[in-house]
Amino acid sequence: MPGLTLYTSNRLEVLALELADRLRRPDDPLQTDIIIVQSRGMERWLSLAIARRNGIAANCQFPFPQAFIDKLFADLFDYNPAEDPFETGVLTFMIMRDLPALVADYPAFDDLRTYLQNDSRGVKRYQLAAEMADLLDQYLIFRPDMLLAWERDRRPGRDDPFPWQRILWKALTSKDTSRHRAAFWRDLVTGEIPKDGAAPGLPGHVSLFGVSYLPPYYLQVLESLARVITIDIYQLNPCREYWADIASDREMDRIRRRLPENDRSADPRSLHLEIGNRLLASMGGHGRAFHTLLADLDCPIEERFEDVIPDTLLKAVQHDLLNLIDRGAKKEDGDFPAVDTVPDLSIQVHACHGPMREIEVLHDQLLALL
Repeated sequence: MPGLTLYTSNRLEVLALELADRLRRPDDPLQTDIIIVQSRGMERWLSLAIARRNGIAANCQFPFPQAFIDKLFADLFDYNPAEDPFETGVLTFMIMRDLPALVADYPAFDDLRTYLQNDSRGVKRYQLAAEMADLLDQYLIFRPDMLLAWERDRRPGRDDPFPWQRILWKALTSKDTSRHRAAFWRDLVTGEIPKDGAAPGLPGHVSLFGVSYLPPYYLQVLESLARVITIDIYQLNPCREYWADIASDREMDRIRRRLPENDRSADPRSLHLEIGNRLLASMGGHGRAFHTLLADLDCPIEERFEDVIPDTLLKAVQHDLLNLIDRGAKKEDGDFPAVDTVPDLSIQVHACHGPMREIEVLHDQLLALL
C-alpha cells in the first residue's frame, strides 16, 4: 500500500530489527529493496544486522540521498546526472563565461567589479566563479523555491542584500529553465507522479534508515513519492517526549540579554521557556531541527522506545535523555532522585591533540578491555 510511515526508537538495533522484519514480507520478492543511508559504515552495519536477523541480506541497494534523488529524476524526467548543465564543475565555467558581461552591464556587480580588477590571468575570476557555483548548488537543495521565484522575475522582497545573485541565476537559466534539480523538485512535488508501468524504474518500497539530517527538499520529495509507493523512515530519537521547544542555557542567556535590565534575572519559566534536559538542549540542536521537520509530516508514527535501566553512568545519561529529565534541576516537588551508580568507565573524557592521538587512545582502551 502506498504511504509514508515513520518508525522511531532510542535504539538503532531496534530499528534495524524492524526493518529486517519488514524486508521478510516483500510486496514483490523479485524487486530490489532500496534503503537510503548516509554513510558506507551504516550500510555495512545494517546489512550485517539484516543478515543476522533473516539469515541473508540480498537484493538490497544502499544509495545516498542525492544518488537516490538523481536516479528518481532520471526515471521520471529523462534526467542524466552525467550531463547536468548545473553540476558544480560545469556551472563554474558557465559563470566564468557570463561574468565579464554581467559585471560590465549591471550596477549590482560593482563590488565584484572592484574585486576583479588587475586579473589579467583570470585567476580571481575562476576562484570567484567556483565560489558562486558552490553557493548556487546549495541553493538548489536548500532554497529551490527562491531560485524558481527568481526565474519568474520575482524578488525576495525587502530582504535582497545581494541582487547580483538573482541576476546571475536569471542569466544562467535564460536559455533552459527546466533542466536543473529545483525544476524537477517543483514538478515532482506539485505534479502527478506516473504509476506502475508508466515509470518502470520506480521502486516499490523505499526505506530511509538512520539519516541524521535531511533538508526539507528531500523530505518533500519522499512525501510526494509516498503517494504512489511505500516509504518507511527509521529515525533514531534519544527522547520519547516532545523536545523541539526546549531551550539551552545559551539560548536562555541570549533571550535574557534582549530583555530590560531589571528582567534579565527572571526565572526561565516566567519567560515561558521550555526547560528539558540541558545536554539534549545544548548538543541536540541539529537533530532537533530535523525531528521538527519529521513531526510536520502527515504520516502515522510507530514508536519503538525501550526503557533504560540507569545502572551505569552512561545508561543514567541515556535514561535522562529518554525521559527528558534535567538531573539536579529543581521542580515544585523537589529535586530529582539521584541515580544509584558506582563510578565506572562507561563515560570517559580524553584530551587528544589530533586524530592520530584519538586512535592511539582508542587502541589503548580496547587493549585494556581485552
